[in-house]
Amino acid sequence: MKNFKIIILSIGLLLLSCDKSDETKHIPECIQSLIDKYETDEVVLVSKIEKYLYNDEDVFLSSMRDNIDDGMDVVLSSSCQIICEFGGIAGLNTCPDFFETAIFVEVVWVNLG
Repeated sequence: MKNFKIIILSIGLLLLSCDKSDETKHIPECIQSLIDKYETDEVVLVSKIEKYLYNDEDVFLSSMRDNIDDGMDVVLSSSCQIICEFGGIAGLNTCPDFFETAIFVEVVWVNLG
């Protein structure tokens, strides 16, 4: 009986220590505004937004869908300033070291449409 109480108490503590809320990721307001816009637009050309650590700051890579030939992937700061651009018809790459030095943190948003 004593072991049973210990097991029940342990399970209770384990359940109480879990955060059951669906805690939202810390997403800067301007990035969240882009996501909100993408989620209400009829045609969304962006496939996902990923968070990276680049040059000691959080940045957000907004990637175009694969079937957009002239699409540009854009790296944005936390205040939505453009840091880098990749792609387009000219094959632009304003941060040639991004994919070698940036550290992936998480997927922030994915276009499910």
